Amino acid sequence: MPVVELNQPASNGSAGLIKAMFDRIFAVLVLILLSPLFVAIAVAIRAESPGPILFRQPRLGLNGQRFDVLKFRSMKLHQEREQVTQATRDDPRVTTVGRFLRRTSLDELPQFFNVLMGDMSVVGPRPHALPHNDLYKDKLAGRRALDRLSG
Repeated sequence: MPVVELNQPASNGSAGLIKAMFDRIFAVLVLILLSPLFVAIAVAIRAESPGPILFRQPRLGLNGQRFDVLKFRSMKLHQEREQVTQATRDDPRVTTVGRFLRRTSLDELPQFFNVLMGDMSVVGPRPHALPHNDLYKDKLAGRRALDRLSG
């Protein structure tokens, strides 16, 4: 008998409504309280390198709904080719400000806008970048095929 279901979708009914209200109220409070920090980070990003303050990355949310997750930009502008190149520890594309933002996870703060819009929840699974979904989907499919052959 399962004790905890890890893949259970969002709550429905009154529990879902309470969770959605909590998410949005919490997001508004965080965005208001941290707005001076947001401004300081935006100024630092803009002072160090040209380009947008925020980085948008497509993700899949609940029920496969596509949305753009927001983060503070931590890299110099560059064009990705066919495949998304994961940042490495000493990646030269990461700016000085970006390195600090990543180390402290401050680059993630704009995701509270995603919470406010209902794309994400304060508590819950974090969606991966779309290319990572495709990569791991293929690896998991291969793993399942091997398990069926050996089992």
